[in-house]
Amino acid sequence: WVAVLAALLLLPANDGLTAVDWVRQLTLTQVYVESGLPAGLTQMWSLATEVTFYLALPLLGRLAGRTLRSQLRLCGLMVGGGLGWQAAVAHDLLPPHAGYWLPGHADWFGLGMGLAALSASGVPWLRDLAGDGTTCWVGAAALFAVATTPLTGPYGLALLTPSETLSRTLLYGAAAVLLVLPATAAAAPGKGSTGAVGALLTSRPVAWLGRISYGIFLLHLVVLALVFDGLEIGFFTGRFWTVLAVTVGVTLAVSWA
Repeated sequence: WVAVLAALLLLPANDGLTAVDWVRQLTLTQVYVESGLPAGLTQMWSLATEVTFYLALPLLGRLAGRTLRSQLRLCGLMVGGGLGWQAAVAHDLLPPHAGYWLPGHADWFGLGMGLAALSASGVPWLRDLAGDGTTCWVGAAALFAVATTPLTGPYGLALLTPSETLSRTLLYGAAAVLLVLPATAAAAPGKGSTGAVGALLTSRPVAWLGRISYGIFLLHLVVLALVFDGLEIGFFTGRFWTVLAVTVGVTLAVSWA
């Protein structure tokens, strides 16, 4: 709510919002209407989607059952359903803002649930792969690098074709799995936080960033918009390193405060 108030009160682009718009932002229901993401709060769509996932999680847990096979079956259905939903949005069978809704990201949640199920079951090949943090993170970086090339669509905020939408979705999901996979080995039963990955994740700088990471997520776009105004430059017009340095520095300070 503090982040919402900051964005709505400090950013001139939000001056024309109505009381209904305010209520939508404060109740995380903004993704269910077209053009419901005001300046400084466009990242909040994911928070609204996560809330609906948490509401659905008891039902998903019941559907998943108690065996690894049934759990992975549900995760596979979620992955397929999410990709199908995104394809429907890309082909204009659903409104554009429906791409923000929970079904449109069921694939990513399914991948996360599948990783949790496999990790809890102690699958040997997954444990061995998770133990090689360097390979996982290099692989994640490589997949993310491919996702940022013109192979998966134009730079900027232009609309994507159906194939570009699905390719980015798959690459982002796979990169995310590889990114978090080493953490499952570092926290495996009986292992504690041993190894280089565990040492990194429990180090003071990373622990500090972890404590303020939610604030970074909430506030960085408000800071970014104010930095653009303060430097009198527009989106995608240059001065990248200056914008990055100022935005990161101010965001870290504000999030810590």
